[in-house]
Amino acid sequence: MPETEAVTTTVRVVDIVPGDLPAIITAEPVRSPGGRTKLFTQQVQVRDPELFRRLASEISKGDEIQATVVTEWPQGARYFTRLVRYVKVAENAPVITAPA
Repeated sequence: MPETEAVTTTVRVVDIVPGDLPAIITAEPVRSPGGRTKLFTQQVQVRDPELFRRLASEISKGDEIQATVVTEWPQGARYFTRLVRYVKVAENAPVITAPA
């Protein structure tokens, strides 16, 4: 069984990428140990088709979302991330979750 970790954080949506493995590109400021702030960008797969459809219709580039991202480390394989839940930060939008 792969090792998994879920993290929820507020990020800005930089791009929405349709395709066979749809994804979003997110950015968030992080502080280095030296105290400098850097921009961390990440491409996160959206493996649930319904979650991606709703995200693409409700979220625009530049929007902030509270995203729950699961990272999986399958044995003998490269890790991957996937979006499982999001809430648009600027509005009191409903929580959108991928089915279990």
